[in-house]
Amino acid sequence: MYRLIISGLIFFVISELTYSFRFIGIFKVLSYISGIVFFYIFYRAAVGTFINILEKQNMDLACSLVKTGTWEFNLKENKIEISKEVYLLSGLDPEKTELNIDAYGNLIIPEDRIRFNNYLNKSLFNEKSIFDTEYTIIHAEDHKERVHRIKAKLLKPGRLIGIIQDVTSWKKIEDNLLESITKFTLLFNQMLDGFVFHKITYNEEDEKIYYCFTDVNPAFERITGLKRNEVINKNISDIPSEIGNRWIAVYNEVMQKHKTVQLEDFFPEIKKYLAMTAFSFKKGYLVTIISDITEKIVLLHKLKESEARFRNIIECAEAGYYNIVY
Repeated sequence: MYRLIISGLIFFVISELTYSFRFIGIFKVLSYISGIVFFYIFYRAAVGTFINILEKQNMDLACSLVKTGTWEFNLKENKIEISKEVYLLSGLDPEKTELNIDAYGNLIIPEDRIRFNNYLNKSLFNEKSIFDTEYTIIHAEDHKERVHRIKAKLLKPGRLIGIIQDVTSWKKIEDNLLESITKFTLLFNQMLDGFVFHKITYNEEDEKIYYCFTDVNPAFERITGLKRNEVINKNISDIPSEIGNRWIAVYNEVMQKHKTVQLEDFFPEIKKYLAMTAFSFKKGYLVTIISDITEKIVLLHKLKESEARFRNIIECAEAGYYNIVY
């Protein structure tokens, strides 16, 4: 704005001077030239001012959309310039409240305030690092907790600029995601059934499908006898085990028919009956759930043998028998 005012004053003074001498040959020409030149200067200054105003409005709108405010701190003058958005993020009215470092710091909860001040003091004397931390404030309007993130950079000794962003919603998403991951990890590690993640890759030359182990749980190791470090990041065909060959047939069926495939069979190598359920939850990925059903199958066999013996006894006995149903 100051450039516009100065250019206008210069244009006015020069115009008046040249107008006074307009009837004297050379001054008449100069009056036209000076008029054109200073009109151009005035035009550039006006356009520049307008563009700056427009850019500031766009910047304010962008900051509002992403809940981000800007600030600049001058240590020598002990002066801080804070954008309107910082006030709004803090629940303060810019018309009624003068926000400074101390006032803003008082909004921060006590357990975060010391850390905030330490980071701020370090950033005032370190040109190489970027001050970046998160902390919790008490919103001045609704008195609810908000999580703010501040980033700052020292331009020159004593002059710090930065942004303040409200990341409360992102922290909630992050916390919920972390909680979900924790629950899944606990279930993954404690479940009785073996769990296997495979990443599927294709070789266009020989049209083969490769199933790479990306993760297995402890139950998988216990059931199959295969160790995690022996299978992770390896193709199932690279594992020297008959188990792998049987699985490939199941996996190929999953990929060809695009459906869940189940298998119950005896694996002589580990002397166990296994039940497998394989499915693809996403293109390029496959999951297998493995259950040790050896005990169940052995009990079924014993039950059938017992029934057969009992039937033989009845059939060979000379006396009859009957059932009484209550």
